[in-house]
Amino acid sequence: NAEYMGLETQMPEFAAEHVRRAAAGEENTWIVKAWNLARSEDMFVTDSLPRILRSVEAIPRIVSKYIATPATFEGRKFDLRYIVAVRSFEPLEAYVYNMFWIRLANKQFEMRDFDDYEKHWTVMNYSAHGLTQLLYKDFVARWDSELYPAHPWYQTMQPKVLDSFRELFEAAAAVPPPVGLKGLGGNPCCAAMYGLDVMVEVRGDGSMQPILLECNFAPDCTRAVMPIYSPSFFTDMLAVMYLPRDENPDSWAKVTRI
Repeated sequence: NAEYMGLETQMPEFAAEHVRRAAAGEENTWIVKAWNLARSEDMFVTDSLPRILRSVEAIPRIVSKYIATPATFEGRKFDLRYIVAVRSFEPLEAYVYNMFWIRLANKQFEMRDFDDYEKHWTVMNYSAHGLTQLLYKDFVARWDSELYPAHPWYQTMQPKVLDSFRELFEAAAAVPPPVGLKGLGGNPCCAAMYGLDVMVEVRGDGSMQPILLECNFAPDCTRAVMPIYSPSFFTDMLAVMYLPRDENPDSWAKVTRI
């Protein structure tokens, strides 16, 4: 994938792609991440090839094409956190919690000032920055009525999001460990929970495409159990992970199979 590479093993390919984009006059901004960190730690956004190449001297890095035209909420960048419960990888049996939460940047989005955390990052709950709480039902209502009415969420966007999740887990289930998770199934006492982060890119032709940013094992779900979100979240997810559907139908009603 020319828009996602590991710099430990694909530095020549990345450098060639960067040079090609620069020569062609294409958008050439990248986000660089430490492969084993989270919560926006030690990440940066830049179009500088020397800065990106030198960053691997400190820690292994991955690099992704920065989304230059994201969908915004009131002009602010956002991403969406979904939670998926996997009961088995062979056969694949996975369920997404219907409630998701929205993480918003604090400042208006612009393709400049890339060191401004509140403009380009959305994870505010591990910092001293202000945190905006936006419920998913309110987000969907605003999306459909005001922001992007030509792309109704549950009719056009959510199916694409769930398709990307299914493709991810199908790919993981196709390869045995340690690279993949093929063969992990059949034990009712073994299950897993993952957090998946999504942004929406606005394409040049006016179409909109969800972009899967990352997948985290055993994610932080502190926000999920807040009173304004879903206090029964862990009860629901544990029921889906370990209990038959008929033993807790209320919890199973809160998930969708992917």
